[in-house]
Amino acid sequence: MATYVLKDAKLWISEYDLTGHLTRMEVTHGAEPVDATVFGGDTKIFKAGLETLAFSDFGLVDMADDKQDESIRTKLTTNVIPITIAPTDGLQNSPAIFFEGKLNAYQWGGAVGVHTPFSLSGVAGGGRKIITNGLLLEDGVTAKTATGSGTGRQFAGGVASGKSLFAIFHLLTFSGAASIDVLIESDDASGFISPTTRITFANKASISSEYVVPLAGPITDDWLRVKFTFVTPTTPSAKIVVAVGIK
Repeated sequence: MATYVLKDAKLWISEYDLTGHLTRMEVTHGAEPVDATVFGGDTKIFKAGLETLAFSDFGLVDMADDKQDESIRTKLTTNVIPITIAPTDGLQNSPAIFFEGKLNAYQWGGAVGVHTPFSLSGVAGGGRKIITNGLLLEDGVTAKTATGSGTGRQFAGGVASGKSLFAIFHLLTFSGAASIDVLIESDDASGFISPTTRITFANKASISSEYVVPLAGPITDDWLRVKFTFVTPTTPSAKIVVAVGIK
């Protein structure tokens, strides 16, 4: 049995890390029931319809500039934003759920004398796949300060025919360079002697995020890593979150 205590889950919404403001997190993943009942039956028949995901988060309000309150309010009117949830510790090589989503409602307020709480709800609604078996390649904990590559992680079996490779990118902080290029490479061994570029995110010159167009299989390489390049750097620094998944 692989149970765990929910104590260090992570939430990245677009270019913002809301983790340090949260006290509770809920995710509902399912499929819409489609009525398939026909004449002659005496019991309802349902088939699985379109996949759905809804999430709710609860925490403590921070009204400081560029913090939790502002980061949510600036995204409420955005139709589609990249969202990543890390249910365990949110570190490299740990599970991730990611999708394109929409924030539905943001509410804050409480009784006199309490630390002001907030609640936030949203849904997956961008039309792209909901990835529930994702893996974090980069966790945004330590800033990147020079061009380089991350640690390779193995996906046993690679990407089979009929499946695709999905990836999401959150640039949380950025300074000291004109821009940054981030891509995902694959290889057939952990040493990455002859890596192949599989996914290239758009060049970024400021904090932002992207759920990239998926790459169709088959891909026989079963090792993946992130490569990052600073363009015209002086004293570069960037915190990046990258997750991948196969579906």
